[in-house]
Amino acid sequence: MTQASQTNIACNGGSTGEATVNTATGGAGGYTYNWTPGNPTGDGTTSVTGLTAGTWTCTVTDANGCTTSTNFTITEPTALALTQASQTNVACNGGSTGEATVNTATGGAGGYTYSWSPSGGTGTTATGLVAGTYTCTVTDANGCTDSVNFTITEPTALALTQSSQTNIACNGGSTGEATVNTATGGAGGYTYSWLPSGGTGTTATGLTAGTYTCTVTDANGCTDSVNFTITEPTALALTQASQTDVACNGGSTGATTVNAATGGAGGYTYNWTPGNPTGDGTTSVTGLTAGTWTCTVTDANGCTTSTNFTITEPTALALTQASQTDVACNGGSTGEATVNAATGGAGGYTYNWTPGNPTGDGTTSVTGLTAGTWTCTVTDANGCTTSTNFTITEPTAIDDTVTENLGVLTANQSGATYQWYSCPNTILTGETNQSYTPTVDGDYKVEITVGSCTVESICTTVLSAEDFERNDNFVMYPNPAQHTLYIKTKTDKELVIINQLGQTVKKFKALSSIENTINISNLSEGIYLIIDSSNNSSKGQKLIINN
Repeated sequence: MTQASQTNIACNGGSTGEATVNTATGGAGGYTYNWTPGNPTGDGTTSVTGLTAGTWTCTVTDANGCTTSTNFTITEPTALALTQASQTNVACNGGSTGEATVNTATGGAGGYTYSWSPSGGTGTTATGLVAGTYTCTVTDANGCTDSVNFTITEPTALALTQSSQTNIACNGGSTGEATVNTATGGAGGYTYSWLPSGGTGTTATGLTAGTYTCTVTDANGCTDSVNFTITEPTALALTQASQTDVACNGGSTGATTVNAATGGAGGYTYNWTPGNPTGDGTTSVTGLTAGTWTCTVTDANGCTTSTNFTITEPTALALTQASQTDVACNGGSTGEATVNAATGGAGGYTYNWTPGNPTGDGTTSVTGLTAGTWTCTVTDANGCTTSTNFTITEPTAIDDTVTENLGVLTANQSGATYQWYSCPNTILTGETNQSYTPTVDGDYKVEITVGSCTVESICTTVLSAEDFERNDNFVMYPNPAQHTLYIKTKTDKELVIINQLGQTVKKFKALSSIENTINISNLSEGIYLIIDSSNNSSKGQKLIINN
């Protein structure tokens, strides 16, 4: 009996071996076949299968019980082996950064191929793995396989959540804040960053309006983010409504108004500067002088905005003196005054002269003025006024009194030119000295001229010495008299004035050696008698009063 064929085991530990003998020859025939050890599939025939590695013997027996044997040595490859080399778990929850690597297979029939499930490729290293279980299977040239499992893990999810946010109080400001809670999950070792700005902590400050992103990064470089939208109120706005400028230079008639504020946080308050003008705290103020006035509105958040008003005023209304003519003669009305045309103010000038209504009132020049203070007031189109005062002077009054002494008349005004008259108006030719001695009794007066001014004295009565004695030793003048009577006497006397009804209307004492001045302005016009009552005389002098 001879061996026909043998098939060794393909995979270590398998039972795929086969053995076949040729049909026996010789002997007595009637052959039977027995395979040992065991009873492999096909035992009793010339071919058996399902053999494991080892020595298998086929014994043939003929009809005579004669036997012969042949041995088969069924071989197998060394065990196919696949082992883990390394593993990289997923860095970030939900990521696909896992990796798994096997060592190059050993044993088997060589010609190894690798496959990964559920994914991973056909090499010894699988990449891009998510968390889960992965199996690597190696197959050799005989189709034998071995497998190894990897469990790829991942950290818990890195989580970042909002804690709080503070929006901007004032439009355009940078008072916003945002805060995140401390991150959880991931690999720990957290760092924080804010975009587009905000720093590296859990709180970002100094933020303007906009969207801000906080990103947390763990020790594995994993990130999570949260967005904040920082808002701001609409811009606080304040606009001018109206303005009234000062009417008169230096006045305080300016006024301004703003429209009610808009935007911001509401709850508006208004403040006007400088000072505290009338209406401060409201949208309108009055009583303003020229200059810049600022209204500042503040909302409920303390935000402010301002608007400036420039209150103007006309240039100062000005009135200046051009010329002045003083009164030529005391008591006259020849004064004149002229102002230059007014300047400044609002134009449309009118002129008013006071007191009274002098000739030319309403113009820049007036005439016919008496001595005194005259005021010109100019008024412009806004009702503004300014004034200038003229002091019109006059020469001192010419003394128009005459002194009589022992029949000599002397004008009391010195430094003048003189002309004497016999009353009422008879010129005494050549009598032009300050003193005049009448040659006959009568009434006399003098015309006195100083410069261009001329005055007349009242008439003075001159009596001779005989007349003086005859008339109870007193003389009076002028006669007729007006308002004032002068009396001279040699001795002190008690005199009375009697009217035509015999009634005493005035009593007085006349002193000797002086000129006595008697006020008769309270007596009516008429004819009176002056009597010396000190010696019970019934004689008297006639007095004519022309008040």
